[in-house]
Amino acid sequence: MTRLRRALMIVCLLVLPAYAQQEESHCHDPAVWADWNEKAAKWREDKEFQALHALRIGLYVKVEHGHLTVDEATAIFENARNTLIQKRREKRQEQETPSAS
Repeated sequence: MTRLRRALMIVCLLVLPAYAQQEESHCHDPAVWADWNEKAAKWREDKEFQALHALRIGLYVKVEHGHLTVDEATAIFENARNTLIQKRREKRQEQETPSAS
């Protein structure tokens, strides 16, 4: 499996759970944080994942301070995640499509 394909699969797996779209915060869920921190350590070199992880941390801080609702934070995160997925798909397609010479 190519590195790019593996990275795309990783990003696809890194979604906020569907239940996060409810007005309920999982900011203090140790299992969720452990999972994210484990992935961040495992994919240390993936700067795009690291940016997504940092965004997630920042969004939870903003939810905790009451500056965003969970729904707003989820929408921001999902937009960033979807942009990253699309970018990686396009890059993969470019690599798989032979250039016309």
